Amino acid sequence: MAGTKVIKTKDDNDNELTLVIKTPGAKQLRDAQLSSVKAFKEACDNGAYLRANLDKVMREQGLWDDNKEKELKDLNNSINDGERKLAKGKGSGLTKNQCKDLAINMKKWRSRQIDLLSSRRNLDEYTAEGQAENTRFDYLVSICVFNEDERPTFNSLEDYRERSDKPYSIIAATNLATIL
Repeated sequence: MAGTKVIKTKDDNDNELTLVIKTPGAKQLRDAQLSSVKAFKEACDNGAYLRANLDKVMREQGLWDDNKEKELKDLNNSINDGERKLAKGKGSGLTKNQCKDLAINMKKWRSRQIDLLSSRRNLDEYTAEGQAENTRFDYLVSICVFNEDERPTFNSLEDYRERSDKPYSIIAATNLATIL
């Protein structure tokens, strides 16, 4: 069936568990959006930062500064420039060994870029928008995952969140993310 994925895994008692992951329809997507809006409002009411203010907060906390900003910009420029050169191939004027060295450097640059961005991404989930997006996705997992007999695997959003660290829940969420 299109929009459906069947996954074999194990339950809490190490018994075989079949999960059926269905693509959400228009109603499920609307309901997920409503849960997202509610989560956003609650996050704002509870003092969560907006993404627009995240940079300011990170700077105030000493987690981000002009040096890191410049380093990230320079890395982005170097990576983009390297990609253009490698895309040209022989037309770039680089030898095969220079292309190899450039590719190795690009791997190092990307690794550092990921390190710099990870601190921002880690804090993003605490922003009002991040909390709303997580709620939207969690809601979709809670309503789109079924047992093989078509019964919902999770009774509610809260039930999914309580069991979200279980291996079968992680597998279900990962597969739904792939479908989406």
